[in-house]
Amino acid sequence: MVTGTSSVAAPASSTPATSRSENDVFAGHVGTEDAADVTDLRRRIDTEAVPRLCRALDLAHLPVELLIRLDDARSARLS
Repeated sequence: MVTGTSSVAAPASSTPATSRSENDVFAGHVGTEDAADVTDLRRRIDTEAVPRLCRALDLAHLPVELLIRLDDARSARLS
């Protein structure tokens, strides 16, 4: 398992960000094949998925706690 924490800022928008609690955190659990490029996976989550989530929720930024579970190819397909 690979874990990490980061805070990703969403691109500026024309609408103001809603207020949120300082305790708000996105906790993501990702299962992938053990041959996956974890660095690239984390980069794509930080640069693509989280900014989209921030825009959808109208947040300026969102701290992220990510758990990446590396499974063998068969168990990843069955999940």
